[in-house]
Amino acid sequence: MSDSPSAFRPSYLKIERAKRHFDELHQVAQEYLATNPVTVSTREYPGGFAFTMDVQGAPEVMSAILGDIFHNLRSSLDLMAAALVRANGKPDDDVYFPFSGNEADLDLMIKRRNFDRAGDAAVKLLKETRPYKGGNLALRAVHDLNIYDKHRALIVNSMQIASPVIDTRPEGGGAPRIVGDPNKPSEMNLVFPEVAGLGGREVFKTLEELVEAAARVVESFEPLVAPAG
Repeated sequence: MSDSPSAFRPSYLKIERAKRHFDELHQVAQEYLATNPVTVSTREYPGGFAFTMDVQGAPEVMSAILGDIFHNLRSSLDLMAAALVRANGKPDDDVYFPFSGNEADLDLMIKRRNFDRAGDAAVKLLKETRPYKGGNLALRAVHDLNIYDKHRALIVNSMQIASPVIDTRPEGGGAPRIVGDPNKPSEMNLVFPEVAGLGGREVFKTLEELVEAAARVVESFEPLVAPAG
């Protein structure tokens, strides 16, 4: 990411804010997971075990932090779009980075969002980013999650949980035995609920992909506004 002054500096600042919120979210999540929010009840039967897991919901503040991340990433794209239009000598009122439901409707959305004022080169490059459903999943998720957050909180209370490890072939034979603490899962990961095509995907790895997707788009348009020479 460029640190030099540029027409896209406001976009880069929004991406940096998203990264700060990402760090905050990671801290909150680590503190939550450190409380061992999953309680495992173990019952032994002849030749095996049965587990019951009870999960405490994630802190509500996580949904607010996620909303801040999505808002900043989406805003970085809109600020870039406005900067491109100004660089092309056109008014930047009601200019937004366009998204569409499919590839066929992208030309219509380019006009509706007034992105066509940015010029032919910008429009051509925009189409290469594939900002539509079925195109660039991460980029489209930035848009969809930002809209989702405006109408309802994105609650991350979904987890991938692995039961305590069971040694099914203990040395010397005998019944299977639990390895480690029988009252704790062997692994816990926060995952997205079914929204924006991200259902079941690990939260932090996916958020990194969304941040990178927005940053790559902004950087790809930088040559169109870079000073000559």
